[in-house]
Amino acid sequence: ATGGKDTSILLWDMNRRIGPDLDARKPAAERLARLWDTLAKPDATAAYDAVLTLEAMPDQCVPFLAKRLKPVTPAPAAQVAKLIDALDDASFEVREEASTKLAALGELARPALVRALNAAPSPEARLRLAKLVSGIDARGRSNELIRGLRCVEVLERIGNKEARRLLETLAAGADEMPLTLEAKGSLG
Repeated sequence: ATGGKDTSILLWDMNRRIGPDLDARKPAAERLARLWDTLAKPDATAAYDAVLTLEAMPDQCVPFLAKRLKPVTPAPAAQVAKLIDALDDASFEVREEASTKLAALGELARPALVRALNAAPSPEARLRLAKLVSGIDARGRSNELIRGLRCVEVLERIGNKEARRLLETLAAGADEMPLTLEAKGSLG
């Protein structure tokens, strides 16, 4: 609902499709593939339309998503801890290599990097940790993550037993990861 200075109130139907489904006559597999691609695009209007279209076809949608969505696998904790320790190594080359590997892990390493940063590391390690965390944050969410979050919305909107089962699978993923947290939130 929105209100104006002239005391008018407008009610907006947020569950209504935005545009016609131009692929309605195409085979389900082809439609699902196109909708899957649309969910990863930055165009929020088209993605919302895809969410509503997928919600309207739960019998095809949930099995399709179950084949493509997997819980986030955590980065090996021992490997991440070893790389974080190497950020304070005496050798510049070792520090650089550890920084590069941690940056490549990206969002998977972020929780451990933040914990290490909060643990009062040496100045060298603090600088490297802060740079890594800010680099991950600056990149923003990947298209794959955005697609996953939109799929969680689709599953939540469908709300049947199969969709809930898939949400439970996603919620069992790596702790502190956005997809895992969103799936847990949807289950709540």
